[in-house]
Amino acid sequence: MEGTFNPSADPAIACALLVDHLAIRRNKRCLLAYHRVRAQKLEDLCWLGVDVLEQGRLDEDDDDGGLEQHDRQGQGQGHAGNQNSPSPEEEEYFRAYSDLLAAYKGQWTDVDLTGSLEPPRDLFVDVRVLRDAGEIQTEYGVINLTKNSQLYVRHGDVERLIAQGFLERLT
Repeated sequence: MEGTFNPSADPAIACALLVDHLAIRRNKRCLLAYHRVRAQKLEDLCWLGVDVLEQGRLDEDDDDGGLEQHDRQGQGQGHAGNQNSPSPEEEEYFRAYSDLLAAYKGQWTDVDLTGSLEPPRDLFVDVRVLRDAGEIQTEYGVINLTKNSQLYVRHGDVERLIAQGFLERLT
């Protein structure tokens, strides 16, 4: 009789099928967990204000890799090579999530939802410019950000630029 399988008739095949089925379920769980970790990393970077797409382009020029590990200050903690570069699907997910986040933040224009919850320790900070950003307008005037220059500026004016990787806070 075709189309039916009696496990007691052939226990070796039944065991092999069970092992294959359990391996497939385990692999599926591992892949879903990996996918969720990558998505969570992209979402966290989006909330930190890091532009993964721009970072990926810069890292291609530097041959360092793409997705970096960022702490709460937005400072990179190292590259793991090209295996951490965002895939085209991840880049699309990041764009869509950024658009959703911008629409969400647009409802409350007076409140910066991505700002740090901790008050700054210092009102003014020393920073070094890592990438040219041109001139930025602040509450107290214009700041010219040229690569490798060092500035003493108000923390609130440059907090976003530090998170985006344009500036490095000096201790």
